[in-house]
Amino acid sequence: MNISLQGILTGCILFFSLNAFAQDIKITIKGFEGDTIYYGKYLGKRLVKDKPVVKNHDGSFDIKTSLPPGLYNIVYTIANESSNRGFPIVITHQARNFSVSCQVIDPQKNMIVTGSPETNLYLQYYTGMDQLLEQYANSVDAWRVFQNEEKFRAMYAIEKRIGDFQSITAQSNPNTFIANIIQQTKLNVPAPSGTVNEMAAKRQSYYDQFKINDVKSNDIFWSCPLSILWLDLYAIRSHDVNMLNAGMRVKKILDLIAPNPAGYNYYLNYLLNSFQRMSKNNLDQIFVTLVREYVEKGKATFLSDQERSKDIATANNIERLKVGNKAPDATLYKEDNTAIKISDVHAPYTLLVFWAPDCSHCKKELPIIKSTLDRYKNKNVQMVTSCTKLGKELSACYQYLKTNFPNTNWLNLGDPGNAAHMGNLYNVSGTPVIYLLDEKKNIMYRRRGEMEDYEWDHLFASLK
Repeated sequence: MNISLQGILTGCILFFSLNAFAQDIKITIKGFEGDTIYYGKYLGKRLVKDKPVVKNHDGSFDIKTSLPPGLYNIVYTIANESSNRGFPIVITHQARNFSVSCQVIDPQKNMIVTGSPETNLYLQYYTGMDQLLEQYANSVDAWRVFQNEEKFRAMYAIEKRIGDFQSITAQSNPNTFIANIIQQTKLNVPAPSGTVNEMAAKRQSYYDQFKINDVKSNDIFWSCPLSILWLDLYAIRSHDVNMLNAGMRVKKILDLIAPNPAGYNYYLNYLLNSFQRMSKNNLDQIFVTLVREYVEKGKATFLSDQERSKDIATANNIERLKVGNKAPDATLYKEDNTAIKISDVHAPYTLLVFWAPDCSHCKKELPIIKSTLDRYKNKNVQMVTSCTKLGKELSACYQYLKTNFPNTNWLNLGDPGNAAHMGNLYNVSGTPVIYLLDEKKNIMYRRRGEMEDYEWDHLFASLK
């Protein structure tokens, strides 16, 4: 009994002694001209500015303080930039004194960490997971388009690689911060078997059993971006092609984490910002669900009145422009100032593309669209371009199209005086934005951003 008590007391003394032991962390950010950086604990993926550190004479920064073990972020702001940049560090009892050297623009690329094995391990794991999750997102997109066994098995193959990567990393690095995070975010999906419908049903059951009770108030979970990548597997990257089901799953996640106000507010805001930009596979319908359930009902208290009104207006626009609805009519103008209404375009199908000549994504997408139109001439799709430039800048649009896409039957239009307010009418906040309309000008398909070649082929092949 006495020995046990002595052991406990010794352990407590050692614990508090270690926690009281100050760190000495030297940070060098090459190319950074500012005089102050900050450190803090992540909130999800968000970089948090907590304590300032002033630059030394040699241009480096020294963090000399007492911090408990865990994941922290270093944050700084570049002149003339509104957003913060930063990178992670892991503090452990074994590695409290170490150095970090990085570049100002892309700090995590080629970052050199000396004396902190767990920081290096975190960076390696995060990079590996980020690459796997990007592959997974692409496989989910392909599954949503084709919904066949080949795409389902391809999706599962990447899920298995994710699970294997997690297992190997945790087994090779026991008792580490990463092992702790993997334990909380392990992906174990059922292996595919049976028909496509049976496999999808099993996957649905797995996702419906999603539990977060053990981590909703866990500080380690909420202070790690990797945890949010895991939540995204169930919310943003869900394989479900039914947006009503996907929306209910997102609502379930939010309801589960509601007892943690900081986590709840962060993740709801994160989802609102993410889904409103996701027109691919109609994922922005989940944004509408979130606005109706949380924003309009006053459950998103972190929003200002202006932000709340903007989100509601955006949700209304998305609903107004959903597939099956009539496309808004508007008058646009050819280069010779001839007025053309969208309803005046007589064709079985109309491909309406909003673009700009200084948009890099548009420059990449327009040649793909032309190639697709050439391959599917028998579908009788009329291409209509609507440049987002105004006034005198509109002339650059016409010139770009004449130079790069001569001898086409495209109807190239613009709205020099912004009389039609096309940006609001068609919810164009960036380019390219693409609408496919049927003969009666009902919306058959809509998309913001670039499309993969297979998506164009699948879309046009489905036309009668």
